[in-house]
Amino acid sequence: MNALKVFSFVATSIGVNALASRALCVGARRSLSISGGADDELRRKLKEGTSLNAGEQIWIVDPSTNTPLRAGDRSEMRLQKLCHRATYILLVRPSDGKLFVQKRSTLKDYKPGYWDPTPGGVVGYGESYELNAQRELEEEMGLSSVPLKWCFTFHYKDSDVDCWGDAWEGEWEGRPEDLNVQKEEVDEVECMSVEEIFERAKGEEFTNDSMHALSLWKDWKGGWGGGEGGRKAFVGRK
Repeated sequence: MNALKVFSFVATSIGVNALASRALCVGARRSLSISGGADDELRRKLKEGTSLNAGEQIWIVDPSTNTPLRAGDRSEMRLQKLCHRATYILLVRPSDGKLFVQKRSTLKDYKPGYWDPTPGGVVGYGESYELNAQRELEEEMGLSSVPLKWCFTFHYKDSDVDCWGDAWEGEWEGRPEDLNVQKEEVDEVECMSVEEIFERAKGEEFTNDSMHALSLWKDWKGGWGGGEGGRKAFVGRK
């Protein structure tokens, strides 16, 4: 870990290429705020504590440094858009390089029904990023023996979410229909190339934070990372 260069990326970072930026803008225009419109029912459930995993205890962290501040309810975090930790897993099929992309269930408390190119989830109180990534991959996709490699940590914030994300990469050779997905959280899974994901995001709903993570991962693979020698750490990982 000697002489590691330190970076902090936000949603408007120059690390997001032009194609990703267009996809993010399209998603942002379509996205409805949690404060009104079709999300009134979700907001009511969050207030009542009846949304999915509403009482789950998670890390609330400092937006500037990723320093843990306290435990908080998941519903509190969503309602107040508090900064938290989350994992983003790029699950690659080695035979063709495509990613396993899941469609979030309509029960989710964030972007229900959206496509999500990165399985993962909110880091629980007292839980490490690594343990969370392993747990979420097993819970959501039914995969318990896939080795995961840490890629980078980044900060993301928009009008709906504020989080410090940890990106991980894994490989699994198989078909979407062979996955034992968690029906409560995942409606379906498709394999898509990176190019297809960005193209489909122009007309379909994809989660903005995961699209940002995907764009950073694409840059990491092609330029400033992709191996032990070129790996870089970001602000606030620990």
